[in-house]
Amino acid sequence: MIVISTDSGSDLTKAYAQANGVYLAPMYVIMDGVEYKDGHFPVEKIFEYYDRTKKIPSTSGVGVSDYTQMFEQIQAEHPGCTVLHISYSAVTTVSYQNAMIAREHFENIYVMDAKNVSVGLGLLVRRAVELKEQYEDGQVEQLIARLEDVARRLRFSFIPDTLDYLLAGGRISNVAYIGANLLRLKPLIKLDNGYLVAAKKYRGRMRQILSRCWADFMAEGPYELDIACLCGVPGVDPGLMAEFEGLARAAGFRQVIVEACGGVISCHGGPAAIGMAAIRARD
Repeated sequence: MIVISTDSGSDLTKAYAQANGVYLAPMYVIMDGVEYKDGHFPVEKIFEYYDRTKKIPSTSGVGVSDYTQMFEQIQAEHPGCTVLHISYSAVTTVSYQNAMIAREHFENIYVMDAKNVSVGLGLLVRRAVELKEQYEDGQVEQLIARLEDVARRLRFSFIPDTLDYLLAGGRISNVAYIGANLLRLKPLIKLDNGYLVAAKKYRGRMRQILSRCWADFMAEGPYELDIACLCGVPGVDPGLMAEFEGLARAAGFRQVIVEACGGVISCHGGPAAIGMAAIRARD
């Protein structure tokens, strides 16, 4: 039996995880010197902290002790199983390195760098849940190779509604911030080999630019049309998310998953940011 685990930064719901036997290791958001487990507090608390301090909270990957505890729980609940942990992008957090340290104390635990975050990571985990039934315990390396191919083809992008959080996090300069605000520019942030990078800028309000952002995302295809994942940070207009979902369905995606963003990506995107993920078809 292969058991899948991942980090809370995948933004998978607890309901999905429980229904599909996926174990979630907690990442952390630090405010006022206190560590809060991602997924265990309302995301709005992050925005309240920023409004009060004009600083974004710091984030932290999953600790070695958290992984150890989770791996112990999995092996106690599923004796003799093989565990495949799919980790948040290794270049953005220590989670992958800590999972590798924790696994040394166990047998039959494998760790994979998803090179993705948020619903991009979540989409890879969903694919792993589907594929694992095709593999025996001794074939987990073949499963990883197949998932690494999926990860290479996976595309994830998000668009902040405000630049305040990127400025506070040091990801843009004050001069660029002022200029972008005057021009009402919104950057498209993409995953590039695990890194979050600014790809291009759009001018206008979120509803005005949504169709252009989606068209540019689709231009990176063609995609496998079985599933797309969308996400919105609390504060996003429900009507905008409904329109977003409509664009995905009109593009032919047979299943469109709409998730709420968790604390980790919300620290970078700020309130009302939106994101999208899908898997490119093989060339």
